Amino acid sequence: MQIKLKKITLLTFYFLSSYIGTAQSIELKGRIIEKEKHKPLNFATIEIKSLAVGTYTDIDGYFTITLPEKNQKDTISFYALGYDRKNISINKFVNSGTNTVELKQKYYNIKEVSVKPKKQK
Repeated sequence: MQIKLKKITLLTFYFLSSYIGTAQSIELKGRIIEKEKHKPLNFATIEIKSLAVGTYTDIDGYFTITLPEKNQKDTISFYALGYDRKNISINKFVNSGTNTVELKQKYYNIKEVSVKPKKQK
């Protein structure tokens, strides 16, 4: 009786651990480029706000980020300094067929800039 109980306990533990270990996740891979010049944007930010998770592109503009499948309806945000932010639903990104994101350069209209030296004492 005691051996049978141990076998049942071990089998239950084995099946539970294998079930937990196979939790579904999504791996998003892609590249971020400049819209006008089609050059890679290195060190651009990729962020999933609902998870407070993010990553950066490498020197060639490529990125990889892994998240739980249950978050497939969330939004992924792409941005870089000097470029407009782009938000895309994860479902749309996965089903788009292309994993390249184009960011448009942000221009600032500055009328005048003054640079004044600080007086030394």
